[in-house]
Amino acid sequence: SRSGTFFTIFNVNDEIFNNINMRKAFAYAIDRAAIADNISNEQIATRLVPPSFRHVESTIDYFAQASPQLALAYFEKGMEDLGLTKEEFPSFTYYYPEMSGQKQVAQALQNQWRECLGVNIELQGLEMKLFMARLFQREFSIAQSGIIAQYTDAMNFLERFQDKNDPKNYPGWENAVYNKKLQEAMLIPNPKLRQLKYDEAEAILLQEMPIAPVHHIQDYYLLDETVQGVEVAPNGVVDFRNVKVKRRTQTSP
Repeated sequence: SRSGTFFTIFNVNDEIFNNINMRKAFAYAIDRAAIADNISNEQIATRLVPPSFRHVESTIDYFAQASPQLALAYFEKGMEDLGLTKEEFPSFTYYYPEMSGQKQVAQALQNQWRECLGVNIELQGLEMKLFMARLFQREFSIAQSGIIAQYTDAMNFLERFQDKNDPKNYPGWENAVYNKKLQEAMLIPNPKLRQLKYDEAEAILLQEMPIAPVHHIQDYYLLDETVQGVEVAPNGVVDFRNVKVKRRTQTSP
């Protein structure tokens, strides 16, 4: 079935979110389980690449799904780095697309950040065309977006963070070691071994936190018991080439 990941984006060119401690503060303040249980009904995300794209289980521990204590520690360190007091911390707008369920997630994040960090955040929903234009032009400090898989490889999710000048690299983040890991991965034909290299790259991405994953998405399909051989790829493409339909067993009245 179709897979993807929704996340918070931090504009690393912003005066606040250029600071890694601030990015981590906001990331660790997110209670993903509460959002999953009360709003999205989806699997929490503590990584970018969805589980359906994995060939082997990862042994890398990326980050805790929520840690208010760590969030506050990073927030205080970030304010020290920036020379700010709590009273001087600026308010800013959190942008999200006007799509089903997006407003509710944005409201939950707004409340969680206020309760954990004591920050004032305004919400602004935008029609998709206007929202994407703002992301492409990086006219935001913090926003809500996601990636839906287009093909069946983890590179689908990781490639857009290679070049800070790529308009689809919404946070404007770039890392030479990250890029090297992805280049090495593309030379590995074995999918299981290639994934291990992808894992190393993803660990760098989530250590620097230009994005904070919130939840994965998964579409589901109903299939009649008489239909066999349907194959659904991780990107949602349905393959009917080997479909067979069995005759339904007649039951006596």
